[in-house]
Amino acid sequence: MERLTKAQKNVLKAIFDERLSEEEALEKERTSVKVFENWLRESRFKKEHNTLMERCGRRANLLITTYKEIAALQLIKLTDCDKEVTARQACLDIINMENTGNKDKESEAPRAMRPETQEAILNIMSEENAIDNK
Repeated sequence: MERLTKAQKNVLKAIFDERLSEEEALEKERTSVKVFENWLRESRFKKEHNTLMERCGRRANLLITTYKEIAALQLIKLTDCDKEVTARQACLDIINMENTGNKDKESEAPRAMRPETQEAILNIMSEENAIDNK
C-alpha cells in the first residue's frame, strides 16, 4: 500500500491543521502548484485530502447549526435597520428561512449560503467570542 510522503503530510497538516491556504501551505513546504496538482491525482493523497475535506465540512455544519438561532435573532434586528436595502434583505432572508424550514428535510437539496449571510454569521461569532473573552 502506498504511503504519503513527508512533504504530502506536511502540506495537508498546514492546510487542515494550521488553516493555511493552499498557496501558503505550498510556499511554506516549498512545493509547486504543479506538484500539488499531481498529488491530487494520486489515489492515496486524494483519499486523505477528501477525508480531511469531509471532516472540515462536518465541523462547519456543526458550527453553522450552533449559530442558527443567533443568526436568526440578528436578522430580526436587521429588519429595523435604517438602511432600507439591509432591512429588506433581512426580511427576505427570514422569509426564505421559513420557507426552507417548511420543506421535507429528506427531499431538501443542500443550498449554498449567500456571502452576505456568511458574513453576518461570522460577525456574530466574532462578537460572541469578544463577549466570552471579557
